[in-house]
Amino acid sequence: AAGGGGRVTLSPVRVTVERSRGSILYAHLLNFRQLEAAWPLHCSHGVLQASNSMWVRPGWEAAVRTAGFSLGQDAVRWAPPLEVAAAHPFYRNVTTRGRHSWTYHEGSFYPMNELQAFRARLDAWLTAPGRELRRDVLQAFPFPEEFWLQNYVLNEGRGGHLALPVRTRQLCLRDDARGETQLVSPAMVDATASGATEYFAVKRVPRLVDHPIVRRI
Repeated sequence: AAGGGGRVTLSPVRVTVERSRGSILYAHLLNFRQLEAAWPLHCSHGVLQASNSMWVRPGWEAAVRTAGFSLGQDAVRWAPPLEVAAAHPFYRNVTTRGRHSWTYHEGSFYPMNELQAFRARLDAWLTAPGRELRRDVLQAFPFPEEFWLQNYVLNEGRGGHLALPVRTRQLCLRDDARGETQLVSPAMVDATASGATEYFAVKRVPRLVDHPIVRRI
């Protein structure tokens, strides 16, 4: 269903999303599929956002068009969580060039045709005998949203054939210095909103509309 003067569309397909599971990434892919269905060939890029992040500064569209990809050379790295993630057969399917990456997905962005190609790759992989959407994708662990798409782009997609910028350009600031369970600080909200940081969104924001941080934003 579309609304908001033709600027909003809702995906007719829903999945139960669980933290650290593949259902997060799959839900994003369903949303991108719906964008293409609603506005064929109109959207140039897709941007990923978390339910506990919020945009605090305008102008990110220009940053996306200029950069094209959020991935940079610093995204090509091996990190301890990859030891578990790399054991999944789909991860091995998309790392044919031996490049490995671990980057958070909040505020990441890719050309829409890369997102379509990745979804097609995943759909094709699922057609093999014995594979199941729920077990092999929706319940996949840990954090496929931080590994699968990034590594597809670096190995199979255009990102593997382009001169990547030195730095990864996420649009969302994750205030991880406060710990993975702590909310973004008011100071970081204000700094990002004022343009004192390079980011346009912040995380972690409470999912309560009357919370002081949400009211501040």
